[in-house]
This record gives sequence, C-alpha cells and structure tokens, in this order.
Amino acid sequence: MSKAFDWAVNLTGRDQGYTTNVQSGITVEKNVVVDTQILNGGTGNLTPVRSVLDTIEGGEPWFCQRTFAIGDVLMLVPVVRWLRHNGHNVVIRTVDDMFEIVRLLGVPAFPSNFRGNKGHKGVILDFIVEKDHTVPYLQKKHRVDIYAEAIGLEKNELPDVWDWSMSLSNFGELDFISERPFVLFQGRGSGVRRSLPRETIEWLATAMNCEGIDVIYIGEDVGLKPAKGLEGKTRVANRKFSLRELFLLMGQAKAIITMDSAPLWISHFAKTPTIALLGPTRSSERLSKHPLYPEGAIGIELAQNFDCQPCFENPSRKDCQQKGFLCLGQDPDVIYSKMRDHLMRFWKA
Repeated sequence: MSKAFDWAVNLTGRDQGYTTNVQSGITVEKNVVVDTQILNGGTGNLTPVRSVLDTIEGGEPWFCQRTFAIGDVLMLVPVVRWLRHNGHNVVIRTVDDMFEIVRLLGVPAFPSNFRGNKGHKGVILDFIVEKDHTVPYLQKKHRVDIYAEAIGLEKNELPDVWDWSMSLSNFGELDFISERPFVLFQGRGSGVRRSLPRETIEWLATAMNCEGIDVIYIGEDVGLKPAKGLEGKTRVANRKFSLRELFLLMGQAKAIITMDSAPLWISHFAKTPTIALLGPTRSSERLSKHPLYPEGAIGIELAQNFDCQPCFENPSRKDCQQKGFLCLGQDPDVIYSKMRDHLMRFWKA
C-alpha cells in the first residue's frame, strides 16, 4: 500500500458530497474509491481500503476519473492501456472535450457528466498527481508512475515502455496546411511558472526566423510580430486550435518548442521532436517517459543558470518571491544558445 495515499470507498449506497483541500466540490458515488487526504469534510462516511484494484475489480466495467488538466488526462491514457492489456475492464471518465480525444486515441471513455453508469465502480484521480507539489516522496516520480502507484500497480508490474501510440488518421484532416516545413512554438502556458515574457517569445521567434526556420506560434495571442524584413516567416494563428487540430499540427511539425504540458504530452503521442523549456521543474519529471527521450526530446532546465533546484510553485529565493521566477525572465540569448543545436538538428533531419 502506498504511503502517499489514503484510499476509501463509498459503501453507503448513496452519493456523498465533499469539499476538497482546494475548496472545490466533489461527489463520491456509491462503489467509488477516493483518496480521503484530498477531502475537507462533507456528508456521510467512507470505508478504508488497502488497494484500489482489489476493491474495484470483479469483472464488471470500472472507471478511472480525471476531469481536468489536458496533460494529466493524456498521461492517464498509457496507464489505462496497460491495465486493459492485462485484462482489467477499465475505461476513462473525463470532461466532454477530453473524452472525445481519449476515444480518438483508442481508449474507451465516457464524459464525466454521463449518469448512465451510476452505481459502477471506479476511482477518482482528481488532485492525485498534484500531490507532487507538496509530498517530497512523489516529487521524485513521474506523474505516469504516480497514477500507476495510486491505482495499485506495483513497481514490478509496470511495463518497460509505456504505450504512447496513436493513429493520426483517426483525427481527420486539418484545414490549416503549410506549404513549407515549420516549427511549432508555444511560449506561455498555465500559470507564471510556465510562461516566458512576451519580449522573450518575440526574440526567440525572430532568432529562429533569421536562421531560416518558419515558426507557427500557438497558444495565447501575445501580439507576436515578425521582425522587419521577415514578414511571413512567423505565423501566429488567428484562431485557437482545437485539441484535435493540435494533434494534427504536431504530426506535421518538424519540432515543437513548448513551455506548457498540453503540447508536451501531445508530442508524446505524435512522436514529435521536442524542446521543453523548463523553469522550476526537472526534465525527469516531464520528459523521461517521452518515447523520443533524450535524443529527440530535450529538456532545457532554465533554473540551472541560477544554480537553483526546481521549486515548483514555491520559490525559496527571495528575489523570485518578489519578482517572479528569475529563470523565466533571463536573457533570451542565453535561452536560445541552450536550445539552438538541438533545434537545428531537428530542423535539418
């Protein structure tokens, strides 16, 4: 039994409402397992269990529920694939926009608001991998491995290589067609710890343009403009791409440079050469399960320039506490010098 979780099952025969440690609500349906460490209280009682798998197995279908964070839902896919490969009758339950993507990846799924499965067994995995921000034991683990451990898989039961396969044809066609090779660039993600300043994004895009690399910038519109004389080389999407379209774009790109987890995890499935610009996180925590790692999936750890240890959301340096993460605001020339050789290798391949 994992020392990081405290699992319990709702055997009361009726749904139980709880608040979580982040003050959002959660409903624990009958026969559903949840980590009680994420609960702040509510109605009813839960019965402690030693193992998620031992509690919910029995032949009938059961579900793993993850209802937020695109990257975290995608990380659950190879774990469920492995469970199904080993005879477990498990599906993924998630929100509408992700449920369609999971199905396109060939994994049975249904939306989290679907009530036709009332009474089915399952496990709620919301807020589980987020524990790596506060539990030192989990900070050393990749989130795929945290999922596997939480569900109840022992280390000797894990695959040597996780299954990140996909059929791009399942995703249809993309009406955004580039006549020239391109690199995808995403410089701002969820939260300040995954976002570069707009000036840095523009500097990096211009540096790539000057070396003959076409750039398609995806994500939040930061007002990116190509340098004078290089118009047409940097293309900023005039619309937000859907997740399905991002899979297709990734399948065409020569490489991706990203700060955020969603494009990073899509690149696992698309087998896209990847440069992950990591501020207060480690390559081992983000990239070690990428099927191309390390030769074709590179982590640039920006904190190393400040002799820092990855600090997640809680910087220990006073100057970072006051000014934001210094590693993200450093000279873009330094950042580009660290990524250039990898980028040119991917571009010329």
